[in-house]
Amino acid sequence: MARHLRAVRPDVVVSLMIPADPVARIAAAIAKVPLVSSLRNERVGGRAVTSYLRLTDGLAASLTANTDKIKSVLGPRVSARPERIEVVRNAIVTASFKAGPEARQSVRTALGLTDDAFVWVAVGAQRPQKNYLGLLRAFAALEGGRLLIVGEAYQGDELKDLAQELGIGDRVLQLGRRADIPEILAASDAFVMASHHEGLPNALMEAMAAGLPVVATDVGGIGDLLPAATHGLLVKAGDHDALVAGMRELGAMPDEARKAMGLCAQAHIRDNYELESVLNHWESLLKRVAGEHRSKRNKAA
Repeated sequence: MARHLRAVRPDVVVSLMIPADPVARIAAAIAKVPLVSSLRNERVGGRAVTSYLRLTDGLAASLTANTDKIKSVLGPRVSARPERIEVVRNAIVTASFKAGPEARQSVRTALGLTDDAFVWVAVGAQRPQKNYLGLLRAFAALEGGRLLIVGEAYQGDELKDLAQELGIGDRVLQLGRRADIPEILAASDAFVMASHHEGLPNALMEAMAAGLPVVATDVGGIGDLLPAATHGLLVKAGDHDALVAGMRELGAMPDEARKAMGLCAQAHIRDNYELESVLNHWESLLKRVAGEHRSKRNKAA
């Protein structure tokens, strides 16, 4: 990696996630290239990982986080100067998630969903952190409705068995990985995320951009996405009763109230996470880091 950076001579290196970030810190330092290290999740690993990140904090010219919560929770554990962490949010092209009524009808017909069925959707790879098992148990406590699960089916058999055990096998559709997420969202009536931990989940941002009302656990940066009850319902992570209550509350709302919530969420995403404004923030940050590095190098020469 260091040899590659020496050959290419980039103005800046940006490292994301574990284990890329620890490797990039050493390689960029050897190659004498400034590094922007980006924290994307409030859980990066155990004490060994956080100690390493704190020890090598000085190798990063700049630290970023994609949510205020990650900065406040993780920052003091991985940086000697957490106040220098700059929040640069995830981005989304909101126009890509505005599928029309034709898409809604087409997908519902293809999936065998009746016009009057209330359809929940959850999007994300089936991993323990996403708590799909807990979601199925909460959905089983609701009367009626259908649940679409979209994403890599790493727990496919486990979820299928649990759905059958709970007596909701005919109400749950596992769709696997799909390329038509905007259309799937348009065919749904509400979005639910039961995760134990998150960063700033793109799937939730996409659902909000599509104008769906949402119920989500209060982990990671989800509180930033849902700053008020008008934007969506936040529930405590790992609390079965709270998740059931949130889903029941949203499902019982009048259609106009759910629509208003979805429109409020959509406006929040458009105003704060649109691609162009986030790109401008990144460009400004990278130019600043590159400029400071050149200035130091010139002074040293």
